[in-house]
Amino acid sequence: MGLLNRLIRTVWRRDREAADVTEELEFHIEERIRDSVAAGMPEPEARRDAKNRFGNAAALREETRDTDLLGALDALIRESGQALRSLRKRPGIAVTAIFSLTLGIGATSAMFSVVDAVLLKPLALPDPAALVQLREYKGGESVGGGPARLRDWQAQARSFQGMTGYYGTGETLTGRGEPARLQAIRTFGPFLSVLGVSPAIGRAFTAEEERGLEAPVVILSDGFRRRLGAGRDVLGARLTLSGVATTVIGVLPASFDFAADMDVLSPAPLQFHSMGRQARFLAIVGRLAPGRTAEGAGAEVETIANRLALQYPATDSSVRATLVPLQEAASGEARQPLLLLLGAVALVLLIACVNVASLLLARGAERRHEAAIRVSLGASRWRLLRMYLFEGAWLALAGGGAGLVVARLSVPLLQRILPAGLPRLAAAALDWRVAGFAALIAIGAVRDGGRATATSGRLA
Repeated sequence: MGLLNRLIRTVWRRDREAADVTEELEFHIEERIRDSVAAGMPEPEARRDAKNRFGNAAALREETRDTDLLGALDALIRESGQALRSLRKRPGIAVTAIFSLTLGIGATSAMFSVVDAVLLKPLALPDPAALVQLREYKGGESVGGGPARLRDWQAQARSFQGMTGYYGTGETLTGRGEPARLQAIRTFGPFLSVLGVSPAIGRAFTAEEERGLEAPVVILSDGFRRRLGAGRDVLGARLTLSGVATTVIGVLPASFDFAADMDVLSPAPLQFHSMGRQARFLAIVGRLAPGRTAEGAGAEVETIANRLALQYPATDSSVRATLVPLQEAASGEARQPLLLLLGAVALVLLIACVNVASLLLARGAERRHEAAIRVSLGASRWRLLRMYLFEGAWLALAGGGAGLVVARLSVPLLQRILPAGLPRLAAAALDWRVAGFAALIAIGAVRDGGRATATSGRLA
């Protein structure tokens, strides 16, 4: 209750508190005057001496209030209000600074949301750090893997809990209105098991289905299921894909983002499994076994590749292999262009920061006389510096908030103009990570400007 009473007394009854402090100060001055007069000093001289001894009354009142933590809080509230009123007196500078920050922060935050979704966010898979892609090279150029070499990797590599292969293809859906073009992934081996994903509805492929030994089956993405307007009753439905009748056995979770544009998942046909060693069309993914590291697995992969080169010199002699984190592989060739775009909008932000710093520097130069007057009235240099920093904070708050609005409107535009095949582009959105990023750059943008203001006013 004591803290609550102090809070009420300090913040909501500050006028009464100020009156009490003034009354206490006047009492001590009058006591000093009486003592001096009793000692033989004329009253005018005694009054002048007492006021000189106690110093600036306004400064004493401020120092008395600041000795209490809640009083300091009250002072900060008042200083923030003074800073806001000061900005309102010069709306041209404030609007220009906020507009510059809005453009810079908005563009950078929108681009960061795309980079965050495509490059930075972990894949929505169990233990994504354990997933790697095995890349094969021939003559220094990246080539796809093949079913025969995939079987070699599965049989000989001990650093992996499981390995699988897949390739993307297009399928034509017929028999359900107008023919529709679908994006499909064809798998070799335990694809869902390696990724650590289970269907949200239905079941995964059996071992026989994975080898193409059973009737054609398919698992739908959640987005495609919704486009079909189906629920759990979709299990057992028959779909004709490129003229082949398939049975729906499951639906993937909505969070599955390994391939954002994938509509259906199905095992590769039997004839693909028997292709020769010259076939090069697979992407190969492995999950590291518990306790194994990517470095150790990479050394084992290199050893096996050398062994296969000696065993099959006609087809494998010049084939080399390496491991790449699946997170990195999933971004494909989009990493460098996206980073270049982020750098370009960061340059826009830098220009905005320079503009804001220049505006605040010019404003600080204009306020030297005002600062001198405030100091002569009892304001400390630190108190003036705090007020200028509050002005920067208000600009950061306004520019950052407006920048987030611009970013929110810009993200859908970026999703439309960037290449549709960009992985996980649809997942780009404003979240707490983007908001935190915007807050950091807003604070950084006005911090140097606030310092420039203080320096120009000879307050630093």
